[in-house]
Amino acid sequence: MKRRMPWNDAHGNPVIVDTDSVSPLLLKTADETERQMLADARAVARHSLALLSEETPFNCEFVIRRLIEAVDAAVRVAEARAGEPNNG
Repeated sequence: MKRRMPWNDAHGNPVIVDTDSVSPLLLKTADETERQMLADARAVARHSLALLSEETPFNCEFVIRRLIEAVDAAVRVAEARAGEPNNG
């Protein structure tokens, strides 16, 4: 079975592995990375509300950048779990 890892290679391409031929440790690392990416995304969303209440230009730009990163990470996890290894 093919699985997309929750990270990209050095060229920005999705990393796809054959789960039957890789180390279980790699798969466990991927699972833990996905959990952490989703936890980070939740934290960014929670903290963004507080930062936006201050309405400074720096805070708005910071929040936008972090939310983009969080959404990108969550999409990578969703794609990996949905079994869509060719999306990137």
